[in-house]
Amino acid sequence: MRNTSAFLVSLVLALAVPATLTAQEGAPSEQPSIPSSDQYNDNPYEVGENLLAFNLGCFFPMSFYAPTDGAFEDTNLKIPGAAFSISYLRTVTTGFAIGGEIGGSIAGSVALRTLFMAPFLFKTSWIFVALPFEFMPTIGAGFTFTKLQDSSHIDPILKLGCSWFWRATIDWSFGLNTDLWTLGQFYSDPKQNRIGFFGEATLSAVYHF
Repeated sequence: MRNTSAFLVSLVLALAVPATLTAQEGAPSEQPSIPSSDQYNDNPYEVGENLLAFNLGCFFPMSFYAPTDGAFEDTNLKIPGAAFSISYLRTVTTGFAIGGEIGGSIAGSVALRTLFMAPFLFKTSWIFVALPFEFMPTIGAGFTFTKLQDSSHIDPILKLGCSWFWRATIDWSFGLNTDLWTLGQFYSDPKQNRIGFFGEATLSAVYHF
């Protein structure tokens, strides 16, 4: 009888242990969440962090400045237009990133013509963090291809902006970009030279990798 009881106990243990291990292995793993602030240092953007941003929103032609006359002129463009861009940044020191941006801006004129601008920029950004929020002032410089009907031009451009993001997950942030940018159009006749001022407000989705 004792031998029978010992055999039954051994059999139950032999079946229970593998079942327990199988249940543990089959348990779904938890999705990674954003570390709490005490797990981050002052700025979680260490060297090598990559950010790929997709931006879409509104384009606001503001005014042109004529240097020879010292006067501001109306752009004769309808407000708002549309703006879109893709940008890439990589942190090179903690909280500081460099990269680039390509995009496009479209606006109609009162004369029923269409202005299209395609900026190509080198960018630098400073990244400040107060989880789950992130704040990024940015400076960009480069050139833009400008086309109005059959007329086209390549102009230097300077872009200043700030971005506000909410870190939704480890991989994604969502937020708003506000930018002010200026370009110079220079001709052989100085009287035709103009400096343009434009604004942008775009929604952004940022992928971190």
